[in-house]
Amino acid sequence: MAEQQQDHPDPQPAIVKFLEHSSLHAQADDHSTAEDAITLSTIHTAKGLEWAAVFVPGLEDGILPHQRSVEMDIARGEDHSVEEERRLLYVGQLASEAQFALI
Repeated sequence: MAEQQQDHPDPQPAIVKFLEHSSLHAQADDHSTAEDAITLSTIHTAKGLEWAAVFVPGLEDGILPHQRSVEMDIARGEDHSVEEERRLLYVGQLASEAQFALI
C-alpha cells in the first residue's frame, strides 16, 4: 500500500491542503487574552472579538473595497458587494477597544 502511495503522488499540493485547513480553523478558536500577544486575523473572523488595538492594512483603491466587488456592482447596477465590504470594515472597527488605525 505504501508503495502505491509513493507511485501516485497526492494530486493536491500542500498549499491547497494548508489553505483548506486554515479556512476551517476559526481565529476565535485560538483567541488569547494575553496582554503582550499579537493576533493576526481577518476582518471576516473578527466579528464578536475585541482587542485593545486594531490595525487594518491594505486600504488602497482596488484592495478594500476589492476591485472585483466594484466591477460586480457596476455590472449589476447595484451596490451590494461594496456595501458588504464596508460592513466588514465596520466589524473590524468594532473589534477595537481603544485604538483603531487604517493603514
